[in-house]
Amino acid sequence: MSLLFYHSALDEAVPESEEKMLCALGQLLQLVNDIFDVYKDRQNNIKTLVTDAHQIKNIRQTYYNLIQEIISLLKLCPFKSKNKRLFMRFISLTIIRGLVCLDCLEKNERLTNNTFIVKDYERNQLVCDMEMLKNFFQMIRYYSRFDLSLHSKPIQKHTQRSHS
Repeated sequence: MSLLFYHSALDEAVPESEEKMLCALGQLLQLVNDIFDVYKDRQNNIKTLVTDAHQIKNIRQTYYNLIQEIISLLKLCPFKSKNKRLFMRFISLTIIRGLVCLDCLEKNERLTNNTFIVKDYERNQLVCDMEMLKNFFQMIRYYSRFDLSLHSKPIQKHTQRSHS
C-alpha cells in the first residue's frame, strides 16, 4: 500500500491495472522482508507467514504466485514494453535475493525432520548473508534464468547438479 501512497503524490490518476500490480508488488516486498527478517521476527514474537510456516515450499509457492501475478498485471499496465522490461529488471534483483534466502531457509528443514521449525534454529541458520560467495553465485544463477521478456513463468528453484 505504501507504493500507492507514494504514487498518489503524482498528479495523474493511477490506472486500475497499475494499482493492482503495485498492491501485488507491495505484498511481495513484504514477504521478502519477512523472509529476511525471520530471525528478528522470531526474537520479537512477531507472527508472519514465515515464522508460522512448517514448510518453506509453501512460502516459495506463495512467492512464485505473487511474481506471476505481478507479471500478469504488469502486462495490462499502459506502459511501453521497454519500460515494463526495465521495471522487471529492477525488481528482479529483489525477487532473486528472496529466492536465495528461501533456499537457505529450506536447508534448515532437513535438520528438523523436513519440517521448518523456526524456534529450533540458531541465528546463523535464519540469517541469510547475501555477501557470502555461495549466495552471491546462487543469485547470479537465478538472474541468468530470470525471464525479463514477460512471456513465461518465473524461474524455479535452482537445483545443484550431482558431480559423479
